[in-house]
Amino acid sequence: MAKKVENLNAVPDSAIHWSPSMIDLCQKPLTGIPSTLLNEDASYIQNCAVLQTEMLAYYDWTPVQARLLQWHGLDALDSVLKSVLEKKYISELGLDLLLQVHDERVTDALLPYSKLPAIKGALLKQVAQWPLFILAKLISTHPTRHQATANLVVELILTHPDWLAPLQAKCDETQLKTLQRLLEPEAMSEATLEELPEILRNPYWRNRRALPKVAQLALDPLHDKMQVFSPHYSELARHRLADEATQIVEELEKKMPAFLARHNPEGCHNWSLAHKALFALGGKPDALERLLTGASASSDDFAYPPYGLHDLTCFSALFVLPKPVADKVFRYAKVRNIFEYVLSSWGDSWYSLLNHFEDRFISPIGRVAGTMQSTRQLPQFLEVESDDLALAMACLLVKNKWAKPSARVWLSRYPATAARGLLPFAFGADVTSRETAQYALRWLCANGHGESMISQANRYGTATVDALTSLLSVAPEEILPEKLPAAPKNLHLAGLPRLILKDSGHAIPTTSLPDVVMCLMLSKTDEPYAGLSTLLESITPESFARFGQALFKWWQDNGNPPKDRWIFDAQGVLGNDETARQLYIALRQWRAALSRIRAYDAMNMLAQIGSDVALMYLHTLSQQTRFNDLKGRAADLLRGVGEQRGLSLEQLADRTVPDLGLDRNGKLNLDFGTRQFSLSVDQRLMPNIKDGDGKILKDLPKPNSKDDPALSKEAAALYKDLKKQLKSIASHQLQRLEAAMCAQRRWSTEEFMTLFVRHPLLQHVAQGLIWGVYNEENQLIAACRVAEDFSLSDSEDDDYQLPENCSMGIAHTLELTSHARSAFGQRLSDYQILPPFIQLTRESYLLDQKDAAKSELSEWVGRSVRIASLLGLEQRGWKRSVGEDGIIDSLSKQLIDESSMVCQFEGEWFVGTPADGKEVMQIRRIGLSNPQQKMAQLDAISYSEIQRDLHFMTWFVA
Repeated sequence: MAKKVENLNAVPDSAIHWSPSMIDLCQKPLTGIPSTLLNEDASYIQNCAVLQTEMLAYYDWTPVQARLLQWHGLDALDSVLKSVLEKKYISELGLDLLLQVHDERVTDALLPYSKLPAIKGALLKQVAQWPLFILAKLISTHPTRHQATANLVVELILTHPDWLAPLQAKCDETQLKTLQRLLEPEAMSEATLEELPEILRNPYWRNRRALPKVAQLALDPLHDKMQVFSPHYSELARHRLADEATQIVEELEKKMPAFLARHNPEGCHNWSLAHKALFALGGKPDALERLLTGASASSDDFAYPPYGLHDLTCFSALFVLPKPVADKVFRYAKVRNIFEYVLSSWGDSWYSLLNHFEDRFISPIGRVAGTMQSTRQLPQFLEVESDDLALAMACLLVKNKWAKPSARVWLSRYPATAARGLLPFAFGADVTSRETAQYALRWLCANGHGESMISQANRYGTATVDALTSLLSVAPEEILPEKLPAAPKNLHLAGLPRLILKDSGHAIPTTSLPDVVMCLMLSKTDEPYAGLSTLLESITPESFARFGQALFKWWQDNGNPPKDRWIFDAQGVLGNDETARQLYIALRQWRAALSRIRAYDAMNMLAQIGSDVALMYLHTLSQQTRFNDLKGRAADLLRGVGEQRGLSLEQLADRTVPDLGLDRNGKLNLDFGTRQFSLSVDQRLMPNIKDGDGKILKDLPKPNSKDDPALSKEAAALYKDLKKQLKSIASHQLQRLEAAMCAQRRWSTEEFMTLFVRHPLLQHVAQGLIWGVYNEENQLIAACRVAEDFSLSDSEDDDYQLPENCSMGIAHTLELTSHARSAFGQRLSDYQILPPFIQLTRESYLLDQKDAAKSELSEWVGRSVRIASLLGLEQRGWKRSVGEDGIIDSLSKQLIDESSMVCQFEGEWFVGTPADGKEVMQIRRIGLSNPQQKMAQLDAISYSEIQRDLHFMTWFVA
């Protein structure tokens, strides 16, 4: 940035200023280009002609364009601009070349791309040379609020407030109006101080008080007897576990000779089984006797367990030891891997150790549990009530966002035990443990367990009760970090969308926006600052979501700065359907760029938003095949939501189709004040616009001078957002319903009416389909369609009433008679209804009896196909599998009887690299995954759809 006022009025001098790196670039030979074709002695027109005919396949044009600039000067600038900017990927080297040219044509060419971070960076470099000139250029584009150029102007003025006066002096009248519009907040009635929520009237960070000092106490932990709530730990089960422990010792004794022969420690031939077991657990040979005879122990008495015993056998060695000796192993041995094995085991090893060692086993397990990353083991902890798990659960609550939900369950399930186990740490000397325990105690109090906490504090004494009372006397909002976070200096808060209060409808004053932002900055992922909940209750969700979206855009435009990640984290708390759409787009881009963690966090935010649109995007991710990690995580998140609602993934997808604000008749009124427009969708979910007279329009007209400015602006913005959402919703829903037809899914009549006929969006799709009516044996008994008035009609267009105890499904062409197909097709044609996908005229294939006893489709073996066609199979529900050396060697499709069809092929298609659609693969086998199964066992629809998928591929002779 320019630092001196005298440089503010500098302008480009229409010359090329070569940097040393660019001079070096010009001196390098152009590989692969004959000098007779492209050379300095030729004219610019001649060299351009060479580029058009000989250079079409040249990979990096930047060295060529640098040479043209060197030879022909600014005459070559237009060619250079086109070469650098009109590419899918704008190279850093190309931008560096453009910045050598101090000419306003370069700025003019960069401005349309200013939303790209790389281009923004180039413009900022130009600003550093010619501040007011570039600012005037930006303002002259007359951007709307929140466009990239508008944000850049505001950021520069905020960063350099001393530039504003000279800039205003330089601007003409039109530019001044634009500048004033960008810098002023939206005109709205602002709330009075009394209307604001308490956290904004008296922010704690502006008037910080000295918080009461919490006493430090040396408390001896109290322990109540551990309890295990599991059928695996019943009285009968415990007798069985004891018997099995005896068998474990016997098996271990058989394996010991071979193990000792491998290591042959000195004196091992005279060892007892306890000596051998202790050695297997890492005890040093010279310390074994001392450890077994009751002497004190330390970590110096143990090494890492010797190689040779599997974790399963190694943990079995614990059963041989006397329990006091086992305590020493639990405390000092380097056997974390053993505990992790036990924790990850869903067999009896966990319960066997619990039964054998009881409470003395939980303490070391708790130490491991508090720092573990995986959440697979947590269900086992939820069955155990023990004081020794309290701090571990508190650690997971604070530090592990994946384990946080389970930690909350444990703390809520056993609040007295949690409080009793946490109190010694909450007032102890260790700072980390103290902060963790105090956080968990505050959480318990905030969630209604205050009485249990006081009761347990009384057991420790009056001093503990006083310390706990002092701790809880501090409001959660008062707990602030020693150093408060700072908002970005170039973030123009007054330019963000206004926040509207629910009660009064007035806007929060711009002077209070820094305090709103502070609440967001103080929040952590999955643990919002306590004061934020007050704001969420006071501010309309729509305005808070728009506020968050504008912040998110600023964060992205500025290169996703890590220090301002709070903006990203806030999207899950503030977000709505539009936020979900933006996150969905961003996370796919991040994953493609290998920013996996950010993409995973965005998926968690979609689940946190939890709206129908957000869950629909998660469902889309769970069905895509490009990124298996996203696919698996999305399915897990959906499965969690489904379990909460008692639904399968398919049922959840049915119930998370957004209505986009359409009324019960599938329409939306767009009010311009003097003019009214109606929006609806067709059977393929494409938007239709009609004016007040019912005339169909190509698009929503732009507002004119006679329209109400506020109403027309709001209606136009609503229509724009709806079109964006429809674009992504349409393809997903139509593919989902076509897959449901092929999978022969069924819905109850109530589900059919609720999810389709009465759904504001899908009712239009339902009108373009022929629906099958099935009896309790899943046999087709009739077919019908949804009429224009949302009643049902048959193939003759007569009213149709659904019988009792039937189910509904999308009828497959093989289920319908030729007469029914013809009649329904005529009805759709009469009403000019276009089916959402091919149904009545769908290609079908019948099994030849000579192939009925086969398990393979041998007619396809040996054929060649390009990867592009195999990718087409993935769009139709086939899933890839990876074989040896990371090569994708097969695709499979699940069938309705839980079997699957597999397509195996040979060729070079490596996982983790972009697929080359032109690469040729040769089919090795297409058949059922179970060779014992025969084609005759497949139902007709499944067989036909498999053949249709294969016929739709482009086959050729290699």
